[in-house]
Amino acid sequence: MSAFKKHKRSGRCVATFSAFEADLIRSLAGQLIELLHSEEAIPRPDAAPGSIEELEAMLESEFSGPTKAPEDPVLARLFPTAYRNVDDAEAAADFRRYTENSLRQGKAANAACLIDVLEEAGLPDEPEDGLFIDVELDPPTASAWLRALTDLRLAIGVRLEVEEDDEEFWEALEDDDPRGPMHEIYLWHGWVQETLISAVMK
Repeated sequence: MSAFKKHKRSGRCVATFSAFEADLIRSLAGQLIELLHSEEAIPRPDAAPGSIEELEAMLESEFSGPTKAPEDPVLARLFPTAYRNVDDAEAAADFRRYTENSLRQGKAANAACLIDVLEEAGLPDEPEDGLFIDVELDPPTASAWLRALTDLRLAIGVRLEVEEDDEEFWEALEDDDPRGPMHEIYLWHGWVQETLISAVMK
């Protein structure tokens, strides 16, 4: 992959991914979307778009979200408890009830943006060797990518139980340890994120 850079004339953030890299991002984004729709997932009404039934379902979902912290550790990190004090448990439950579903929707939309951009740039269902995907992100899309990449990296880090200043642990892993390749992906995601931040800030 080439690092993200800002195009001088268009002001867009541009980068080139190999088909393998693009497909990896798409796969991880898809897994994140599935996770976000699990455990008291966002209601997805069967009503026709724009109908009164759809509006009623949206309003109902907005004001009837979950009140307990998610059981999955990744979701628990993505949606932490607002108030840690035991005396504020009721306030924390109310805050989660009124905010978590909309937050899930936003995170799912950001992850879907990763997939949409890559597929619109030419990523096929079954990538071939030697294929490269050029992406161009306007400012709103770049912001969505940054938010999604942040969530993906957090999810990978939680699954691997990555901790601060634990580089020696990962360097000492045996070559056949299955966590090794995933940790490399975790580091690569961080690099992609950093280059995009740098491009956005220029």
